Amino acid sequence: MGLHSFCVLMSVHKEEIGLYFENALKSIWDEQTLKPNKIIVVEDGSLNKELSVILMKYKKLLGKKLVRIKNKNSVGLTKCLNIGLKHCDTDYIARMDSDDISLVNRFETQVAFLTNNPDIAIVGSNAQNIDENGFIVSQRKMPTTHKKILKILPVFNPLVHPSVMINKRVFNSIQEYPSIAATSQDYALWFLLASKGFKFENIEESLINYRVIHKTKKRNIYMYAWSELKVRVYGYKITKQPAHKYALIPFLYIISLIPYPFLKKIKNTFLKFK
Repeated sequence: MGLHSFCVLMSVHKEEIGLYFENALKSIWDEQTLKPNKIIVVEDGSLNKELSVILMKYKKLLGKKLVRIKNKNSVGLTKCLNIGLKHCDTDYIARMDSDDISLVNRFETQVAFLTNNPDIAIVGSNAQNIDENGFIVSQRKMPTTHKKILKILPVFNPLVHPSVMINKRVFNSIQEYPSIAATSQDYALWFLLASKGFKFENIEESLINYRVIHKTKKRNIYMYAWSELKVRVYGYKITKQPAHKYALIPFLYIISLIPYPFLKKIKNTFLKFK
């Protein structure tokens, strides 16, 4: 691979909506000012006909640049990402969900940022939340600097997972996403990387459209809340959080059971005071 090569890592499940998936792939390839060296798609079990046709279309277009990894059975996002990571042989790895949209300058902006800031291992961005029809419904503003990200980390997930680009040296060090819980694998990864001294930053620009309504409908809120709780216990231990912070864990568990629109208001209020 050439200097500063990058791939896009994503997973797709048979329950995904074909139009969203096709628009995600278009945004990764057709519409980008800087195109990836590879797109790695891990199929989480057998796909429906519509999704298969879309993948065949892009395989024909991209050839070896599109790597399809097929799992016989559904194994969940964490395992899919860890399987996909074994095929990531580029300098940088961009994450993407199968229902989101990468804005046209996303990869060019992030590759330039990581090239110019070699001390930063993970860069994310702000996001625009979109509904099922692709209309922007709100803005998702994230803490920008490494210092602010570490301050927020014990309380809320400080990066939008499908917005991040990661330096491959991260996975040379830790190999894979931690398998702590059924979901929140990204949150567990941030805790692990923080414990090892890797540096984060968020670009103060929206580089993705995040389909929040679709994700919220798919999410099992109780499983998600339980996963976050387990990840926080794990994260607090490895980042050696002070004892008094553990009192936050049950409170944050209750918070995570709140429907997204209300939870967003709570997060935004919290961020204003940080």
